[in-house]
Formats: sequence, C-alpha cells, structure tokens
Amino acid sequence: MNKKLEKALKDANKQLKERKFLVNYQIVINGDFTGIYNEIRLEYDCHCFPIANAETEGEAIAAINAYMSGISHGREKSYVQLCDKNY
Repeated sequence: MNKKLEKALKDANKQLKERKFLVNYQIVINGDFTGIYNEIRLEYDCHCFPIANAETEGEAIAAINAYMSGISHGREKSYVQLCDKNY
C-alpha cells in the first residue's frame, strides 16, 4: 500500500473516531492491489458494510474520500448513524 493511500485511510479512520457516530467502525481494505477486486469496507466486529471495490490505489483513495464526504452530509437518522451501536 502506498503512502498516499495509508494517509487517506488513517485520516478517514481518525475522522470516524472524532464524529459522534460510527466511532466503533474502521474503514479497511481487503486486498493487496495485485488483482482487480480490492474491497473497501466499513467494519466493526462481525458487522461489515461494503463501500466500494477498487482496482488501483488511486481509485481506493477516491472512494474513501467520496465516502467520507457523503457521510459528513448525513442527517440524524441516516443509515450510517442508525448502524452505529453507540448512537
């Protein structure tokens, strides 16, 4: 994993911890970018919510940034907030 992707992942997970929802979740990447399907997902214990599949690390960065942008505009009763156990 390149440094830009590591930083994007670290920053996104830090933002999740700072919010009042999804504090228990982490964005993880299942794959090593040697194949076509590298799954980006939000997970906590046995709960797993797919975000996107990325073929390249650049696509993964874009997907992570888009997801974080999308949940920053969520309403109080949005799906991602209802999935959080601490809500």
